[in-house]
Amino acid sequence: MSTRPEAPLSHFFFFSFPVSRQFGWYQLLVFYPLIVGMPYLVGPDIYSRVLCARDGDSARRASLLAAAAVVPISLILALLGLLIHASFPGITPEAALPHAVSVLSPAGLKGLIVVGIMGAIMSSADTTLISASTVVSLNVVSPLAGLDQKGELRLTKTLVLVIGCGAWGIAAFQEGIITSLLLAFTVFVGGVALPTLASFWKDRLGVNSAGAFWAVLVGGGLAVLGEVREGAGLRFVLGESGMAALERALGQEALAILPLILSGAVLLLLSRASRRKEGRE
Repeated sequence: MSTRPEAPLSHFFFFSFPVSRQFGWYQLLVFYPLIVGMPYLVGPDIYSRVLCARDGDSARRASLLAAAAVVPISLILALLGLLIHASFPGITPEAALPHAVSVLSPAGLKGLIVVGIMGAIMSSADTTLISASTVVSLNVVSPLAGLDQKGELRLTKTLVLVIGCGAWGIAAFQEGIITSLLLAFTVFVGGVALPTLASFWKDRLGVNSAGAFWAVLVGGGLAVLGEVREGAGLRFVLGESGMAALERALGQEALAILPLILSGAVLLLLSRASRRKEGRE
């Protein structure tokens, strides 16, 4: 006898497209394109694979083919998620996949599916961990401490352990994987996204390493403050009136979008200020 409950018709509002009662135009046009979409433009796990290509043409073709494959796969995964949500009313997003595998998969395939999921997680996790350690070592600590190549290598190895333990600790206090991913995306986009994108047009935009360095620190630090205890520190500094004005300007996810804006402002202003200073000298 099936353990799957019957889904009332009211649960099929999740199939509303492109928005629904729980996913509005703000999420569709502002929050998710910025916070979830931008990491696909500057993700170090993606760049690390592109840099392994034989030449520029190979990297270009592989990127286009991968993008073409990601779109239909993403739509299929989203549809599966909606079907699971409609079939198991009230289930939390984090429990949807494990519950569906447990209830719907044949006994012989459950182990293979779990192994495949764990393999995908580990593949992304090790690449992201190494990339994060490299960014902190080469782009943040080394410019301040003046490390040589051997020192940078030792520091990167140490940071792999430190960041891994820190990520483990943060994950232990998060409510679920979706919350953890949004936290990581917010900090990454707030600190790293714009400086990385601007580096492709650094001469045209007039940005340099000094501006990028402080943009990473200011944007990333502000993003962390915006996530700690739901941004209690920033809310205290801004006050009720300041927070209300910020939300009117940037929407309900203002504390996630503000670091991105300030990171861009710091990048442009400090780059131009440092160029003027170098010109006078």
